[in-house]
Amino acid sequence: METSQRDRRTPVQFAALPRLERLPSKIDPTAMPGWELEFSCHGRPFRCFVRAMTLRSAEPEARLQLSYHNPDFDSSEARLIKALQVRT
Repeated sequence: METSQRDRRTPVQFAALPRLERLPSKIDPTAMPGWELEFSCHGRPFRCFVRAMTLRSAEPEARLQLSYHNPDFDSSEARLIKALQVRT
């Protein structure tokens, strides 16, 4: 029985993927926009400057930096109050 099932199997054909253009090995951080974010946590304001392409990626980066550098900052309790994209 097992040999007959093996005989009926067909080889899998994978689609060819298009070639990607060569990506730069390093992204210049000064080329990314700067973001000033202000959070409120337990009634205290916390401010942070990060570089990111979008606000969506800047917010978690700022939360990580603030929780690393400030033991009073609780990233799960903090609310984003203000976000400002700045040119540097």
